[in-house]
Amino acid sequence: MLSSSSSSEEDNDDLCEESEDSHFGSSRSSKESYNKSDVEEVKEGEERTDLKVHDMGLVLQSTSWEVAILISIIYGAIRWWFSIKFKFWKLRGVPYVLPSFPCGNIGELILGRLSTNIIYKKIYDKLEGHTFGGLFHLTRPIFIIRDIELVKNVLIKDFEHFNNRFRDTEKGSGILSKILFLSDGSKWKKIRQSISPTLTPSKIKAMFTIFTESTKDMMDFLQERVFDSDDLKINVLAYDFTTDVLCSFAFGQRINGMKNPNSELRLMGRSIVKELNGGSFVVKIIASFFPIINRALNCKCQPIRYIEKVVTERIKHREKNGWFRNDFVQFLIQSRKRGRIVNDELLEDSCPQMATKGYFGIDVYLTDKMYEQLVFHCLEMFLAGYDTMSTTIGFCLHELAINPDIQQTLIEEINEVLKEFGGEITHGAVQKMEYLDKVLSETLRMYPVGGTVFRTCTSSYMIPGTKTLLEKGMQVVIPVYALHHDPKYYPNPEKFDPERFNEQNKASRPRYCYLPFGEGPRMCLGMRFALLGVKVAVVALLSKYELSVSKKTLLPIRLDHSTIILSAKGDIWLRISNRK
Repeated sequence: MLSSSSSSEEDNDDLCEESEDSHFGSSRSSKESYNKSDVEEVKEGEERTDLKVHDMGLVLQSTSWEVAILISIIYGAIRWWFSIKFKFWKLRGVPYVLPSFPCGNIGELILGRLSTNIIYKKIYDKLEGHTFGGLFHLTRPIFIIRDIELVKNVLIKDFEHFNNRFRDTEKGSGILSKILFLSDGSKWKKIRQSISPTLTPSKIKAMFTIFTESTKDMMDFLQERVFDSDDLKINVLAYDFTTDVLCSFAFGQRINGMKNPNSELRLMGRSIVKELNGGSFVVKIIASFFPIINRALNCKCQPIRYIEKVVTERIKHREKNGWFRNDFVQFLIQSRKRGRIVNDELLEDSCPQMATKGYFGIDVYLTDKMYEQLVFHCLEMFLAGYDTMSTTIGFCLHELAINPDIQQTLIEEINEVLKEFGGEITHGAVQKMEYLDKVLSETLRMYPVGGTVFRTCTSSYMIPGTKTLLEKGMQVVIPVYALHHDPKYYPNPEKFDPERFNEQNKASRPRYCYLPFGEGPRMCLGMRFALLGVKVAVVALLSKYELSVSKKTLLPIRLDHSTIILSAKGDIWLRISNRK
C-alpha cells in the first residue's frame, strides 16, 4: 500500500511536473505562433512602407522636375523680356554700349565697385567717334551726350525741351518738391525767382564777414595745434570750415565747429549730408525707378526737423526784435515780406547784427507756410554748398602739396596781393588773385563735385541733323567728369596744370567742355558763394602755412565709389608746417 501510495504520489508528482511542462510547452507554442504572425505583419508593414517611400520618391522626383521646369520657364521669360527691352536703342539706330543681364550698364554701380561718374566715363570712351549714344539703367534707356554743340543745345539753346533734371521730378507737397534742385519746371521757376536775388555778386560781397569769421576760427584752431609742423586730415579741416561757413550763412548761427565739435547743429547738418551722399546704392537705384518708393522715402528725418526748428526760431527772433545780419536768412526774409530785396548799397554799408526796426517793415509777418518754405531754402543752400566747398578745398590742397612749384607760385601771388591790401584778406584782395582762380579752375576740372549733369526731355525733341527723336520722359546724361578728362580738350588730362585756364588756352577750346557747375538756366545758383568760400580758405592757409606730402598721404589719391558726389576715399592726410 505504502509502495502503492508512494508510487501514486510519485506518479502525481510526475503528473504535476508533466502538467507544468505541458502548460509551459503550450505557452511557448502559442508565443512562437504569435511571434511568427507578428513578424509576418511587420514584414508586410515594411513592404507597405517601402512602397509608400518609393511612391513618395516618385512624387518628389516628379515635383522637382516640375519646379525646375517652372523656374526655367520663368527665367526664360524674364530673359526674353530683358532682351526685348535691351533692343530699345538698336531699333532706333542709336549707337549703344551692350548691356548685361540684369543690370544693364550699371552692374558695377549697384555692387558699389564704381561710381556713376566713372561708369559714364567708361561708356563715353567706348562711344568714341559718335556724337551721342545709349545705355541702360537696368532696363531703362538713358541717352548720353558726347558732342559739345549738343550739350549747348540741351542746356541752353533748346532748354524748353529739357527743363527738368529727372524724369520722376517731385511734384507733390513733400520735402523734395520744395528743393530747387529737384523741383519740376513750373515750381522750379517760382523757387528760383525767390532765391536768385539773394545770391547776386553784391549780396555775396555783403556777406563776406561770414567767411572772415569762420577763417579766424580755423586759423585759431591751427595755431593751437601746429607748433612747427603736424600731419592733419585736411578733408576734416575742410569739412569743419565749410560747416561753420554754411551754418552761419544758411541758418544764421555761428557755431565754431572746430572748437565745439559736438555742436548739435553741426552734427545734425553733417548727418543729413552723410545720409544723402552715402546709404544704400541699391535702395537709391530702386527708388529712382519706382516713384512710389521714392515718395515713401520723402519724409522728415530728425536732423531736418531740428534744423527746421532752429531756422524758424531765428526768423521769429529777428521778426520780433528787428535784429539784422547780412546772411541768406535775412535776405530771404526781406524778399518774402516785401516781394523785393533791400537796396544793395544799404546792405553793404550796414553792420552785421544791427537792430533795424522799421528798416524792413516789421509790421508784415510771415505765415507758417512761408516759414516752411524759407526753412527749405536755407536747408538747400546748406546741402548745395557743403560738398562743393569741402571736397574742392580738400582736392585743391592735396594737389598743391604734391605740386610744390605750383604751391610756391600761388604763395608768391598771395604775399604780393595781401601786401597791397595791408595784410588783410578782403573781398577785393581775393578777387584780384588771378593765379588762384586758375588753380581753383583746374581743381574743379580734375575733380568736378557734380561729375554728371542730368536732364529730362519734357517734350519730344529731334536731335539736330539726325533722324533721332528723343521721346518725352527720356533721361539725358551729360558726363561732365568724362568731358573734363577728354584729351581732345585737355591734353594729358591727369596732370594738374593751372595754365590750362590762362586766357589763350581758354580761347582755344569749346566753352561747354568745362561744366563744374552746369550751365544755362538750371546751373548752380550758389556757384559764386562756393567759389569765394574755397578761395578764402586756401588764401588763409597759405598765408601762414605750407603744405607737403606726409607718410600717411595716399598717392595717387583714390576716389570713393560709394558716394554720389565725387569725393576722396578715406582721409586726405597732409603735413602742414609754419611758413619760414
